[in-house]
Amino acid sequence: MPGNSYFSGHIPHLRGGRQDVARWAAGLRFGDLPHEVVDRARGATLQAIGSALLGSQTEDGRRAVALITEEEAGVRNGATIMVSGAGATKGGAAFANSEMALAGGKWDTFRMLTHPGTSIIPAALAAAEARGASGEEFLTGVAAGYEVMERLASDFIPTVMSRGFHAGPVYFRGRRRRRENYGFGRGANEQRDCALRESRER
Repeated sequence: MPGNSYFSGHIPHLRGGRQDVARWAAGLRFGDLPHEVVDRARGATLQAIGSALLGSQTEDGRRAVALITEEEAGVRNGATIMVSGAGATKGGAAFANSEMALAGGKWDTFRMLTHPGTSIIPAALAAAEARGASGEEFLTGVAAGYEVMERLASDFIPTVMSRGFHAGPVYFRGRRRRRENYGFGRGANEQRDCALRESRER
């Protein structure tokens, strides 16, 4: 979670094998989370939603919503765009909500390297809504996303930047704003979503 790692000794070291990390994220359950992590996940969620509400009033936020609303008009099975209430695909809703959260400017931060909530929270909300997940499952996905993202940020971004490169263009996609490690945080959350869906279908 932001500023701290609460899973030291439990999550495999990221340099040791990505499959181990993926299994850890997929196997994480709400009962595994310390109380401090649950509290921080709730706080991070409220902060991201608050920033999205502010961002919905900005030009960038409105453009993002208009883009997805136009491109994905008529989508029924997906997730909801905040404030407008319009339906979109999971990816479309996560994108629009993420852009609004970024535009709102009220970001959390991890050692001034990433702003994880603007990406992880919208993705987790979209996945949870589409699957009908419980609040506990949502918070567990948020915790998994934060943990994987910030382990990567802590281990790799300083090294990359010390060699003269900006981490965003090296590792992750981006538009006008920095998006360091966001793909991995979202991926960890989606990994849990797929694993839980598969376990329920067995």
